[in-house]
Amino acid sequence: MAPKLRISAGPDAEHLEIVSVNHDNHPFVIDSERFRGRLAVRIKDFRGEAPSGETASKTSEYFKEPYGDGMTYSIQVQVKHDLYADKPWAFSPMLATMFRVQANRASEPYEASSAQELFKSKRWPEFPSPETGAEQHFVKEDLSPLFYSTEDGENTLNEETGIDKTTVEKLHSEDVSVASSARASWMGKKAHREKLNITESDVITVDFCNGFIDFNTLQLVLPYMNLHFDLQKYWDGQPVRYVAKNIETNEVYFVVHNNEEETSSDKQKSGASKEPESKEDQAQARDEDQTEDDSEESSDAENDEKTTENSKSKETDISDDVD
Repeated sequence: MAPKLRISAGPDAEHLEIVSVNHDNHPFVIDSERFRGRLAVRIKDFRGEAPSGETASKTSEYFKEPYGDGMTYSIQVQVKHDLYADKPWAFSPMLATMFRVQANRASEPYEASSAQELFKSKRWPEFPSPETGAEQHFVKEDLSPLFYSTEDGENTLNEETGIDKTTVEKLHSEDVSVASSARASWMGKKAHREKLNITESDVITVDFCNGFIDFNTLQLVLPYMNLHFDLQKYWDGQPVRYVAKNIETNEVYFVVHNNEEETSSDKQKSGASKEPESKEDQAQARDEDQTEDDSEESSDAENDEKTTENSKSKETDISDDVD
């Protein structure tokens, strides 16, 4: 029987908890000195593990509406990677490569003793979801608020960013394709990103999707050509992590961790062999176990959030920088 998919998250890789997948009404809260926020993980046909006391949900309302059902995928040219390192990694600028990005800028910093207190504030934007009764079901594409400063109660275009008014208008366009294209183009240049100042008064909401890895079946999927490639023969059980971090300081803001856990039937199967009685038998048993491990192929995992593995390592990191 195939391993079981486990999704966990936390402020860093050392402090992870299992996430309620496809439960937007229970977003996962991260509250640390570096980051306060909440996240939802959605996976089509999810057949993985749920937190203790909860029932796993196979799908989300998100995928039943046009926004979630009609996603397109592309190769991001800004990605840097080393997939052959001892610890393979891929790294991309967050605001340039997310599927959707929405920015909200308050006139003054948010102040609260906890993340939950922040979320209750009327000044804090609601969590977009078709399941929570929120007016906004999905992330709205609009990065333009980050390019304005508030003076005397009026929004003024910040000339220090070097952006022109025409580009800002495109970032605010009601046509999502125009707005997202303008964002990817402008934010794709490092010199531009270095001029943009994100403050404690800003709330950034992003939607990150990945349709290239089916984590329920461990297959590489090319959506446009409907091609599927089995990854199980390259997988040695290593996890895949998505990390949001600062490229300059290396500070980690949050981590989403994907891992395959052996099912109880797998463990019983692997532990059912008879103990050898002699050294010769022990050596033979080790050889047989190695042969079985090298040739064994299992299945089970899916679509929406995660990418990349390499048989050389224990783990793979996919990072998004906030630079």
